[in-house]
Amino acid sequence: MSKSSRPVVNAATPAKGQLPVARKPYSAPLSEAEIAEEAAFCVLHGKWMAARAVIAAGIEDDEAWNEHQDELEKNEIELLFTPAATEQMFWRKWEVLEVAVDSEHRVGVSDPARLVRATAAIKLDLMRFGFKGS
Repeated sequence: MSKSSRPVVNAATPAKGQLPVARKPYSAPLSEAEIAEEAAFCVLHGKWMAARAVIAAGIEDDEAWNEHQDELEKNEIELLFTPAATEQMFWRKWEVLEVAVDSEHRVGVSDPARLVRATAAIKLDLMRFGFKGS
């Protein structure tokens, strides 16, 4: 399928079973602002992944673990509340929600506000994309 013949999902009328995409058609180049927005989002996602990796590698010292956990939470909040302009960005934020739910499930719900924040951020993106549900 050529780039110009690829279907573009309109934010007002998404195809059944698909999230609306808030991006220009494939044939239209991204503006400098859109490129900058996507790059900034990728940096935030990378920071979140790096913070997760440090914790997953294992930290012996409780004080250092708490500092890294605080850094992870800071990166998580910043990433979640950065508006997703593309479907790919949305799914990266969904990954953050999945990780939050999984970790809270494994260790017990230590911070219910964490899950509420993550869910609220996802809902904001869905509303921004014009998704109303069935």
